[in-house]
Amino acid sequence: IESALNYEASPHAHVTLTIRDIFENATPRQLANYINAVDAAAHPVKTGTWPYDVDLGEGQLLHPLSIGQLRVWQMVLTDNDPTAHCPHWFRFDGPLDEQRLQLAMKQIFARHEILRTVFERDADVAGFKGPAMRVLPEWCPEIEKVDVPTEIASKAVSAGTFDWASHSEGALGELLRFHGNRLFALPEGETGCRLVLFRLAEDVHVLLF
Repeated sequence: IESALNYEASPHAHVTLTIRDIFENATPRQLANYINAVDAAAHPVKTGTWPYDVDLGEGQLLHPLSIGQLRVWQMVLTDNDPTAHCPHWFRFDGPLDEQRLQLAMKQIFARHEILRTVFERDADVAGFKGPAMRVLPEWCPEIEKVDVPTEIASKAVSAGTFDWASHSEGALGELLRFHGNRLFALPEGETGCRLVLFRLAEDVHVLLF
């Protein structure tokens, strides 16, 4: 709980909690929001300080960048290389309903704010000016579809399971790494998430997330 609160709550908040406060705000996020709200009421925002979780209306929130996110932001502005990318691949064997897959991804993106977050290069809210994160109310990328030629996909298909060794070699590995390393236009407001579905065979697919 302590580590979760350190992530969710303002590091500058100073609030005395009662046992009732803790039980009435059962999750770390609820408790952190309560702490931030009580602290904000007791200490109005001053010019030049950051107001945590600024509500922009229509379901949009503005958050400050953590130290780690600031490092990533600076790296994007200077080098913009894929060092910070964390691509994941998931293999599906058997008939795949692509519409249901898209719906499932929309539900995942709806549950996790970080997947719907974009960078604001020059935020200007309540006297604070600087980089920030803006959470979009609703957003999920459309799944890009790539048909992999049979001669490239044959070894991976015959492997039967997602054995990375059989996927990372040769032309197939180059194709997967190419899409995994494609840069995101974060300074222009693009999110850092992408969905690419590779069709290796009629009933074999690999999803890049």
